[in-house]
Amino acid sequence: MALLLVLAGCSASGHNNEELQPTVTVATQPICYDLTLSTWMLADRKGKTRVVSPESHWQMPQRIRLDTVPLSAAEREQILGQEHGLAVRPEGVNPAHWLFAVGSWTRLTDGSIEVLWNAAYGGVELRLSGLSPIAHGEATVYTDKLDEPQPKSQVVARQFPCKPS
Repeated sequence: MALLLVLAGCSASGHNNEELQPTVTVATQPICYDLTLSTWMLADRKGKTRVVSPESHWQMPQRIRLDTVPLSAAEREQILGQEHGLAVRPEGVNPAHWLFAVGSWTRLTDGSIEVLWNAAYGGVELRLSGLSPIAHGEATVYTDKLDEPQPKSQVVARQFPCKPS
C-alpha cells in the first residue's frame, strides 16, 4: 500500500452536503484498482427505486490509476479548476466518455477515498472505504440540478499492480 503524506486545510468539492476535508496531497506510488459496479439504481422523490441503464457519461473506466502527482494546470482546466487532489486516469483501458480521461482523487479525513470526474454541469463521484486491497463504496452521478434524484451504483474496487509509468 502506498505511503501518504498529509496536508489539512484544502477545500472540498462542494456538491455533497456531508463535506469532509481532503487530507492527501502526495502518495509515494500509484495505486491501481479494478472496479466492479452493481446495477445503477435511481430513487424517485417518494423513495421508490428502479433500475436505470447507465449513460455514457456515467460509465467509469473498469480500471483506474490513482496517481502520485497533482493535476497539471491544463488538466485542472479540463475538469473545471478542481484545486485539490491527485490525478486519476484509466489504467490500460480507453474511457467510454471524455469525462473519464482525467479526474482527481483525495483521501478524506475519515480515511475514505473520493474520486471525482467533473464536467461543466455535473460528473461522477466515486467514494471508496479506503486504500485497502479490496475497497467497497458507491458511485454517484451528480448534476447542478440539486432537486433531481441521483443515480447510484455500489462498487467493489480490487487493487492490482500498476504498469510502470
